[in-house]
Amino acid sequence: MKNSHSTTPDAKATLRNIKLFQCLDDESCEQIANLIKWKHYQQGTEVVPYKGDSDDVYFIATGQVRVTNFSFTGKEVSYQELGPGEMFGELSAIDQLPRTANVLALENSYIGVISSSNYWKLIERY
Repeated sequence: MKNSHSTTPDAKATLRNIKLFQCLDDESCEQIANLIKWKHYQQGTEVVPYKGDSDDVYFIATGQVRVTNFSFTGKEVSYQELGPGEMFGELSAIDQLPRTANVLALENSYIGVISSSNYWKLIERY
């Protein structure tokens, strides 16, 4: 199973654990929770493909991901691991260019996804 959409029973509490949202009040977190789609990614599942054209932004609630890229010779190079409370994907939301890295779930992970347009609305508002 690649991934599945679901909603968290307490999205507001989940957002409190994401570094970007920790300074916001309950009302703001509740409004943001309505913009985020939560997905479960099983261990080994690709979350974001290299050169993919999506521009969504991702927030890790649980689990861990590995960010990799490819050398000029085509060898995959791992350069970052991210865990709960961290985010990724914001570069494509900003520059609207294809993904510059591949992101793979290292363990079963619960990850929030927000569209780039909603991400920009959050930046403007908060």
